[in-house]
Amino acid sequence: MRSNHAAMFLARILSNSSSKFSTFAIASPHYQSFLVPSFHFDNVSCQMRHFSAYPRFDFGSIREPNDAVALFREMVRTQPLPYASVFSKLLITVVKMKQYSLALHLIDEMLQRHVPVNHYTLNIAIDCYCRQKIPDFGFAILGIFFKRGYEPTVVTFNTLIKGLLLVGRIPEAAKVLWKVLVYQLCEPDEHMYSTTINGICKAVGSLKALEWLCLLEKEKGICKLNVYAYNAVIDGLCKEGKVDDVLQLFSSLGDKGIVPAIVTYNSIIEGLCNRIRKDGAQDVFKKMIADKVSPNMEIYNIFLTACSRSSQKEQG
Repeated sequence: MRSNHAAMFLARILSNSSSKFSTFAIASPHYQSFLVPSFHFDNVSCQMRHFSAYPRFDFGSIREPNDAVALFREMVRTQPLPYASVFSKLLITVVKMKQYSLALHLIDEMLQRHVPVNHYTLNIAIDCYCRQKIPDFGFAILGIFFKRGYEPTVVTFNTLIKGLLLVGRIPEAAKVLWKVLVYQLCEPDEHMYSTTINGICKAVGSLKALEWLCLLEKEKGICKLNVYAYNAVIDGLCKEGKVDDVLQLFSSLGDKGIVPAIVTYNSIIEGLCNRIRKDGAQDVFKKMIADKVSPNMEIYNIFLTACSRSSQKEQG
């Protein structure tokens, strides 16, 4: 019963996707694990008890899963049906409760009852799959974006990358970012770069992450790297104490057309201070001022911490 329910749900959600995606997803032995048979829904598709054009729903009243189910029942009885964005608010509330199986179950019910869904709904489904450590199903749903004419956003790809990293599939996560850049699927943000590169740093070290970044640089005219990508690598190198590599990379940013940001300077100065290289840190600080980058409170705290540590060392 449980397995059949799972197969029916995936068939519904992949009804407009390619056969490649749907065949893979339905064949997966893991799918049956994230439906929740303990939640029962009444046959409410024909019951119309509310007729407010702009209904208000109290999502703040949800304290437990059954509250979400009860509110969902009320929402699907409302005529006209609430917008997809309103249902998304309910789903987000459920996800915040870490009830990922229930969120997927509610999406299943929405599809059965022809409740409006949009790309936000699909993003939530992908997020639930990734949080449950089954990112392959997230990629299966990605096929629906293209078939329905939706454009996956940076949030979509960030979620998929995070899902792959969560299960230790580092090379695949890096490949997703590479495809995003090569095919210009979206404009990568700081989170996408930092998540992927931090994952590479933790798995194989910051120097390997730097090598990977250099490979991307060679795709001139295709991969458009920005300061966020270099910030992530610089931060990883600094945390591993490889400040000479950092300074070499930093000195090449101008030739690459990359303008360092305050975050860039903060990471480098902290890395130098941690290696007790105050002169180098001061030189970088002077360059920052010369480049008209305004220092923030964090950078002053870095210098204060370094001075305090040096003073304690002299007293000891």
